[in-house]
Amino acid sequence: MARRWPLPLNVRHRTTIVTPPPAASRHAALRARIAGFAGVGLIGTAAHYAVLVGCVQRLGVDPVRASMLGALVGAVMNYLLNYHWNYRSTRSHLRTGPRFFAIAAASFALNGALMAWLVNALATPYLAAQLAVTAVVFLVNFTANHMWTFRGH
Repeated sequence: MARRWPLPLNVRHRTTIVTPPPAASRHAALRARIAGFAGVGLIGTAAHYAVLVGCVQRLGVDPVRASMLGALVGAVMNYLLNYHWNYRSTRSHLRTGPRFFAIAAASFALNGALMAWLVNALATPYLAAQLAVTAVVFLVNFTANHMWTFRGH
């Protein structure tokens, strides 16, 4: 006899065949996860942009360097919020942290390279460049973290 997913927690079945959730509910769960990741990302992005603008406007820091510093601040916020709120992870930080920050390091390099290209080579205004870069980095981060860092949550 096939049971629908998820099984009640108070019932133990030794020979029950558990069928996976239907595709519609998997898609709904994925949409909810993307929305949660985006919400967390907005908070991290706000911190990133605050550091970026503050460093450029108040301290006269080069926009590419300021963006890199902001990306570091945003990455730490994103990890903590995704770990505790979006994925509600119970895994060790020793397992999830290195994975998340390996992806963050790749995203950090991608952010810097795209910002340097857009600002220095194409003379794009730094805030417009950062908006475009943020969209690309979001897609890379969500996909990699969902498939590797927090897989199975």
